Amino acid sequence: MGTTIRVSGATLQSVAALLGQGVDEYCSLRLMALSGVAPVAGSAEHDGTMASLLASALLSYADVMRADGALVRGMGDAFNRADSKAAEALLGR
Repeated sequence: MGTTIRVSGATLQSVAALLGQGVDEYCSLRLMALSGVAPVAGSAEHDGTMASLLASALLSYADVMRADGALVRGMGDAFNRADSKAAEALLGR
């Protein structure tokens, strides 16, 4: 490994896309309602509180994946700007 930093914009875009791939499908998960199938103590809590908590957690997960994708894209932009400034400095601009 040398001392050169190599950045591939295409790779960064691919990584960012992979972070978001399948998130919507994953986050569409819903708990089956138990109160109609098994009307026992706790089934109403499962249907209400637990389902709500799961939905909230999945939305948070989706937000994190989208934010991570944006950060990866931002890293690529930052590397490109730094590379351009270094090239201009080397050329005396």
